[in-house]
Amino acid sequence: MATASPQQHDNAGESTSCPICGSSTRLHLRGLYDDRYGYPDAFDLYRCADCGHGVLDPLLDGPQLEKLYTAYYPRGGDPVDPRAMAANPATVAAWKSGPPTAPFLWVSGGARVLDVGCGVGISLAYLESIGCEAVGCEADANVAAIAKKYGLNIRIGLFDPADYEPHSFDYVTMAQVLEHTLDPVATLRSLQQVLKPSGKVVLSMPNAGGWLVKLLGRRWINWHVPYHLQHFTRKSLNEAAVRAGFVVEKTVVATPRPWVRLQVGHLLEFPRRGVPSPVWSPSGSRGGLASRVRQRALAELNRSRLFCVVAAVLDKFGAGDCLVVQLSIGKQAHVDRPAGT
Repeated sequence: MATASPQQHDNAGESTSCPICGSSTRLHLRGLYDDRYGYPDAFDLYRCADCGHGVLDPLLDGPQLEKLYTAYYPRGGDPVDPRAMAANPATVAAWKSGPPTAPFLWVSGGARVLDVGCGVGISLAYLESIGCEAVGCEADANVAAIAKKYGLNIRIGLFDPADYEPHSFDYVTMAQVLEHTLDPVATLRSLQQVLKPSGKVVLSMPNAGGWLVKLLGRRWINWHVPYHLQHFTRKSLNEAAVRAGFVVEKTVVATPRPWVRLQVGHLLEFPRRGVPSPVWSPSGSRGGLASRVRQRALAELNRSRLFCVVAAVLDKFGAGDCLVVQLSIGKQAHVDRPAGT
């Protein structure tokens, strides 16, 4: 993924420019911290007055991000087999409940796919099951052992188009990834180097223009600092795509059904700075008795389908918590390519 210098802000809380549209930004939330995994530092969030885009300050650089994911993301143990997860009817049903918010569900069978930010590779296993050639890229070094054990083609490190054959993929997917990048426009533009001229890019990310953001403020689940560096609205995402030379073919604004349950659990277990949340622990073992009681009650509510109703209401009014877009390369980008590529 492309790197960039951290945003510089003056004492009045105003930045030089929005990283997407270039308009001025102002301080929106001060002192956000990692309320999932316990990273100890605090960060400020600035928002653009024009496109609504949010950007974290300070921004961690590439080496810092790789170290952050490896040290704090909970993938160091031995997870469930990604292939078994991708074949599990309950998992597939969860993906397909409501509008399709998982980018790999937009891919046609038999395609050659690069999934940037593939995590432990469940998406790759699913794509292989529908006849695709699936290649992954993941910053978290813990995933290397998982890929080797389960036979998944995953390159460890930040995305660099030079690592792949030029113009060789039918699809590039990025599920909840673009918000993790230092320079989203440059990152999108770099995808054209590995995408076929007729190829598609499918992206998903949290919607910083949704209703839950306005309702919950700093306790919104998807600030997820310092991992989420960028916070997109529909307007800022469209602007980023156009500036990178893409055409926006389709946009879905929807809420993944599990997100509502996670948001409620997040509110119930909101931790102090530097303390990991039991909601995000793989085993939930960090929570005490009271926490386990709350989580059991949450599971019962989830079985009542109440959270699915909440998600459906948000989606009906176009105010859901997730943005999904399908992009194709614009005509001008085709013209600008060097001859022979």
